[in-house]
Amino acid sequence: MSIKVESVECVYSNGKHNAFTSITKHQGMYYLAFRSSDSHLSAEAAITIMVSEDGKAWTFQTRLAGAPGEDFRDPEIISFNGKLIVYFAICCQGREDRDSLAYFSEDGKNFTASTINGLKYGYWLWGIVERNGELFGSAYLHCDGDDFMKLYRSSDGFIWEKVYDFPEKCNETALDVGDDGKLYALARTEIKPFKPYLFIFDDVEAGPIETITLDTVLQGPMLKCLKNGCLMIGRRWDKKDRSDTRVDLVWRGDDGNLDYVDTLPSGGDCSYASWVDVGEGEALVSYYSAHQRTVVDSSQCDIFVAHLRF
Repeated sequence: MSIKVESVECVYSNGKHNAFTSITKHQGMYYLAFRSSDSHLSAEAAITIMVSEDGKAWTFQTRLAGAPGEDFRDPEIISFNGKLIVYFAICCQGREDRDSLAYFSEDGKNFTASTINGLKYGYWLWGIVERNGELFGSAYLHCDGDDFMKLYRSSDGFIWEKVYDFPEKCNETALDVGDDGKLYALARTEIKPFKPYLFIFDDVEAGPIETITLDTVLQGPMLKCLKNGCLMIGRRWDKKDRSDTRVDLVWRGDDGNLDYVDTLPSGGDCSYASWVDVGEGEALVSYYSAHQRTVVDSSQCDIFVAHLRF
């Protein structure tokens, strides 16, 4: 698979911490959602949503915010059943647990809050994909130093049912569907040496037909199934002090081989890429990075959109 990064543009920068992107297309328009706050782990944050007609010129659309002391983080924006839905985790100041919330809109401008039912307490949706007219979502819980992950399914986007418990200790898990109809899950793990798992499902209730440990570091993962393999994008490093952190594109062919593709302009606090198709052999990939800041730390990050051809 030939994959080329045609261009990269910074689409949002306000001197604060903007991160954890998700991009989609709804009714002919592109929508980009991300968390905006004072720092990576600040106690209060909102979700910013931007809109574009062509994927090049982006404008502010709306801001989703909670009460003082509420942290809205890790949005996932999708178009499903005629609605534009934004899922995200909510963390309240003074509490360690998190819940999942959703806002939805039919016109892409006016959003209404909605509850999510069926998730086990403390689990929150991170990755979501449509498969055969249903949504599948990865949800995880961090408790007492351990990570636990479950796979959920929904027919309407608001009522969810559990279909599988992952035995491995995983957290952030990206989902996609291959041309073969199978469900693929790329799961981050905090177990050294931080090598992610790739799960492949046919009948989801029966569990994965394959569980593969990938020989690379990859955090804040994105997964896109293409012809003859999968493109994975995430945060990688080689040095023990992680001073060379960056956002890499890695290709895993159907033959099982891993190949480096390219590095997006990035550094410091970065990753959380998201993919949306533009046309035949074209896509937009959103992500965040601190590399353009004067001080590369966790307090200032910007939002970028890359144009890919494949």
